[in-house]
Amino acid sequence: MKKGGRKRDYTPYQLVEKLSSLGLTREEMRAVTGLSKKQFEWRMRTDKRFADIVKSGRQEANRLVEQALFRRAIGYQVESTEVHEYYDSNDRVLNKKKVKKVQHIPPDTKAALEWLYNRDPERWKKALQLDVKNSLSFVEQSRIANEY
Repeated sequence: MKKGGRKRDYTPYQLVEKLSSLGLTREEMRAVTGLSKKQFEWRMRTDKRFADIVKSGRQEANRLVEQALFRRAIGYQVESTEVHEYYDSNDRVLNKKKVKKVQHIPPDTKAALEWLYNRDPERWKKALQLDVKNSLSFVEQSRIANEY
């Protein structure tokens, strides 16, 4: 007897890999796959391939965020193309001109500090604490000192 319905274009492993690489949490993956919490955790414990796929997908998502944070921390350039149209008095297009533009996105200090703190927390934790204390007003600093 033939089974009805549409043939799947992917395996369950491919689905979980895609969901994990998109940064979905285990709870969100369970909702999409229809697995209960108990079923999902059982698969994680008993199916090494399933567990490896979930973990490697999360690592890929983390890597992409890490790259984006690094680019934001050091600054980057974005190339774009604008189309300029020139019209005559009857609103007919006389000429189209493509202009390439390069926009410089400056470094973001907050992203740089976040990057450094996550990469070397022992070294940068103190620097972040000093930065926070230095930004407080004199009155706030003395109030904090009296409380502690």
